[in-house]
Amino acid sequence: MGRGAMFLCLRVSAHSEPSSRESGVFMTDQTQPGDTESPGEQKNLGPTGDLAARARSAVLWVGSTTLVWQVVSWGMTLLTARILVPDDYGILSLTETVSPFLGMLAALNLTTFIVQTDRFAEHEKAAMMSLTCLVGAVMTIVGVSVAPLLGVFFDNPNMVAPFQAVALTFVIRATAVVPLASLQREFDFKPISLMRLVVGISSGMLQLGLAWAGYGYWALVMGILYREVASSVWAHLYVGFPRQIAWDPKLYRIALAFGAPATGALLAAVLFNSSDKMVIGKLFSVEFLGVYSMAFFLTDLPLAKINSVMRPVFLPYFARLREDPERMRDHFRRFVLAVTSVIFPVLVGLAVVAPDAVPLVLGEKWSHLVVPLQVLCAVGLFRSFMDNIPHLLLALGKPMQVLGFRMIYLAVLPASFILGANVWGTTGIYGAWLIGFPAVSIVVLLVLRREVGISPWDYTTNLTAPVCASAGMGLATWQVSQWLGSGWPLLIDIALEITTGGAIYLLIYGTLFRRQAISILSVLRRREDASDNAA
Repeated sequence: MGRGAMFLCLRVSAHSEPSSRESGVFMTDQTQPGDTESPGEQKNLGPTGDLAARARSAVLWVGSTTLVWQVVSWGMTLLTARILVPDDYGILSLTETVSPFLGMLAALNLTTFIVQTDRFAEHEKAAMMSLTCLVGAVMTIVGVSVAPLLGVFFDNPNMVAPFQAVALTFVIRATAVVPLASLQREFDFKPISLMRLVVGISSGMLQLGLAWAGYGYWALVMGILYREVASSVWAHLYVGFPRQIAWDPKLYRIALAFGAPATGALLAAVLFNSSDKMVIGKLFSVEFLGVYSMAFFLTDLPLAKINSVMRPVFLPYFARLREDPERMRDHFRRFVLAVTSVIFPVLVGLAVVAPDAVPLVLGEKWSHLVVPLQVLCAVGLFRSFMDNIPHLLLALGKPMQVLGFRMIYLAVLPASFILGANVWGTTGIYGAWLIGFPAVSIVVLLVLRREVGISPWDYTTNLTAPVCASAGMGLATWQVSQWLGSGWPLLIDIALEITTGGAIYLLIYGTLFRRQAISILSVLRRREDASDNAA
């Protein structure tokens, strides 16, 4: 039960929108606490110059602190895991089977609403603070109330108190929504990134210390509570405490008209992205479920890591660009090109080296992972180039469109998994992904054309460079693996395959698709205008 719950948590986190704490997007020229926007007033963040520079700075701050935090986090997690026992993590996993869903309802995507809205004056800030705290308090009460029922359902009374403690984070996190979202509107990433790093390291140290002191699973729970409290306190100290209490039903109707469908779309995404595992858990062995979940986690990891850096900047950046539709479309195409230019070669390379890499890295006991990993790498290619369309529509204030096509995914994919599994066994699960997901994605591309003005042909041909370069890389890597045979040590085999594949990818991209490469690099080197002329 604990392992299955952990994989559910991985899937929920991988496909959820960033929380208010995790999506801190912030500016270099800092807005002082107490500065007030009058209704309709907006800081001068045009689509050129200042906005682009702030976005680049934001990515650098989020990326660098995330990298440091990941390294430190992995180390402290391993040390904590050596002290605690699997049952301790099992208890936490049980609490996290339901709490993420309650957390989504508590958030109601109000952070996204605040970031993308055209105006956010002092009165709106006070009114939204009242709403977020009310919703967070209600969901905390719901969480505390249902905890005993969950203890009965899972036949584990030990999970009740930890679940109730985790439920407190709903109202704690709610208090930080407005100040953090206000910073996101201003792209002020530097302080929020440093805060996340400091709070993350200190919470990890707290968990490690409590684990050493013998507090068991409570060490993990207290680390979670500390992280939320510290983040909220920091947000108010940095931005300032509310100057007034306000209640604005008209604003709430507008906010909920955005937040309700956006939250529904998020819940639908979590459900259809978890439905394959539910079907496998019901119809097949626990062993296959573990292998499949590991394969999905590994293929989803590259995109998840890129999103953890880019997604916080994405929403406010494209929300500001909507006043210049042509530039918005151009920048979105470049963004998708940049993401796929990283993800495609990683997934293609992973699929090719999997037969050698899996036994070397994970051991022979994971030998059955190779085929699921290779198939899900192909699925990951589709997912990576469709992944940012929903978030673009949210940035443009179009949550109903996102809800619409995600409900189609929810109607098609689970049914496809059930049908495929019952008729063709495990092959049917893969077929549902490889056929069902691209089929529904056609609907998404049609929505993109209607709402944004990017045609399906324009969107897909934009990916010619990473597709062709990755195909050439994959073929070259496979040829090297065949040439090496089994006479070389696995580590040398893999190193030569990766080196050759990477060199071929860069060679094809740099020679046949030089214009696309310049288009991406020019953004990083702050030569956007030159790239526009080259295009």
